[in-house]
Amino acid sequence: QILGQYPSDLSENSELNIGRGRIIPTTSWESVWNAIRGWFGVEEEYVSTLLPNLINFKKNGNNNDDEDDDDKPENPAHSQASAYFRDHYNPLNIAVEDFYDGPRWEGCEKVGAKPSVSFVEEMVQHMRLERRLHKRYVVAILLGVRDLLSRDRSLIDLKVPSGNDGHFTVCGDTHGQFYDLLNIFDINGTPSPENPYLFNGDFVDRGSFSLEVAMTLFAYKILYPNGLFMTRGNHESRTCNAMYGFEGEVNHKYDNSVMTLFTEVFNQLPLAAVIDHKVIVVHGGLFDKDGVTLDDIRNIDRHCEPPVEGLMCDLLWADPKILPGRAPSKRGVSCMFGPDVTKRFLALNNLELLVRSHEVKPEGYEIQHDGKCVTLFSAPNYCDQMGNQGAFITFKKDMVPEFTSFDRVPHPPIRPMAYQASSYSMFGI
Repeated sequence: QILGQYPSDLSENSELNIGRGRIIPTTSWESVWNAIRGWFGVEEEYVSTLLPNLINFKKNGNNNDDEDDDDKPENPAHSQASAYFRDHYNPLNIAVEDFYDGPRWEGCEKVGAKPSVSFVEEMVQHMRLERRLHKRYVVAILLGVRDLLSRDRSLIDLKVPSGNDGHFTVCGDTHGQFYDLLNIFDINGTPSPENPYLFNGDFVDRGSFSLEVAMTLFAYKILYPNGLFMTRGNHESRTCNAMYGFEGEVNHKYDNSVMTLFTEVFNQLPLAAVIDHKVIVVHGGLFDKDGVTLDDIRNIDRHCEPPVEGLMCDLLWADPKILPGRAPSKRGVSCMFGPDVTKRFLALNNLELLVRSHEVKPEGYEIQHDGKCVTLFSAPNYCDQMGNQGAFITFKKDMVPEFTSFDRVPHPPIRPMAYQASSYSMFGI
């Protein structure tokens, strides 16, 4: 994303904006390398391996968003990154002790490996009993789901399965409430190609079983690539994870190397989904300007930490409002958008409904903007304090949303945000 704003040949008097007010001199590629390493805290070996490929990729001019995917050369930066993580996080290098009594996945180190149904089911039950999956298998799942997600465009096109019983389930924020996630599966069935799910971001933070939520979703994604889909929320971000509990949880249960892999996976998550050419699903909302098309969303380079402005930021952070027009967001980032904005966006893109999440609602959902905008939230009794229900939506072939609300279920006595950095508040974002 940084290199995309600058030509491949640097001049003595150049400057480069690396975000958040940071301007660096670009007298050489070495200065860019040092700035990326210092500002973002990326491992030196990773940057020094990746940067030459980024330079060559930029010089080869692969910036034409109008080309068909099949005509585009493979992005060497992404393939180099994938190779780096495979080399440096090889599951075979993580020994499984003889005393480990949890589920085992033979062959997990192979590229493209799939766990068995029994492994995933045993893993979920193992975690339900507050027992930890071995780090070897955590790493294998993270590598596998990263490879899958990195192949997607930033907007994915989904279909309701054919047949009289064809349906598609959409869930909103789950926020680390693992036992409520399992309750969704008890009510509605586990993910499969015949029972597909879309989880609309904010899987982690606040709830203190965020790792278990993420592992469950990622394992089902690898098991059934067409049975479970995910879009990114604003909390799939290293910044939010450091503030609202997930980073502390991962470091408590495993270590920072696992957190690094989680961040890499989050950077691969698509930003939006369209179901049967009629319903668009995004975590936050719409944009601070009119005229944005689905192709504009498809062509977002999402493989980064979320920026503080622009299309990607709005998709993760924006909120609806009652009155027409736009207004500054109460969150301090992105915007609020009115019913007229929703109507124009849907008409421009030949869509019928916007489904978004990002806000707790008493019944788990709320219909706004003359029935054109639905907010969906799937974490009941949010943070053990809010008393709300959770909800999910079922779409059948007619694409009319059917809402199911549900109550909280008990969970072990670990308070929300138990792993949060002490200097942050529970409801900050």
